[in-house]
Amino acid sequence: MTKSKKKRNLFLTVYATIEGEKRELILFKILQDIYLDRKKIKLTINPVHGGNPNFLLNSATRYISFNYNRMFVWIDEDIDLNRDSRETLCKYWCVTDKNTFYSCPLGQLQNRYNQALHNPVLIVSQPICVESLILSLLGKRLPHQHLNSEILKKQKRELKNSLSGVIGSVNEYEYLAAKLTKEVLEEKRLLIPELELLLSMITS
Repeated sequence: MTKSKKKRNLFLTVYATIEGEKRELILFKILQDIYLDRKKIKLTINPVHGGNPNFLLNSATRYISFNYNRMFVWIDEDIDLNRDSRETLCKYWCVTDKNTFYSCPLGQLQNRYNQALHNPVLIVSQPICVESLILSLLGKRLPHQHLNSEILKKQKRELKNSLSGVIGSVNEYEYLAAKLTKEVLEEKRLLIPELELLLSMITS
């Protein structure tokens, strides 16, 4: 009689590169707590504190050869990708119309050119930064609807102040975890493309 072999656990592997050392990680932990099935998905997170999207993208693409099922880079809209980074995306996304690709606004790159979700997937918090995304999830009015490079510092400051004013002096994780229930997130994912994209990365 032959011995039965143990059944191997087969995971979907996901590699996440995340900008920011606080708010992105807080929000992502809340999404994991609600949606991530660790019996099916093996998640590796590489938070890169600060920096710029070019550094984050380059950091992520070093691991392309590891053959993760999904890889994504989550950045803000406030700093655009340079030409070298866009050239890298052209390669991995199989883009042929490079001239149009180079001039495409950062927030529209993923939707226009990577519907097949080739690695690395680009997720852009917009308008401007992750505070806009969180305010939208909380159902709050945004002080700015579009990025304006001439007053960008002012826009970022006002968005951060708006969110801090909503949360107040309480623990930020606890506040957001209480507000962002699965029911709320399911409603918001229909309205916020970057949320839908984030959730698609960590669900099977």
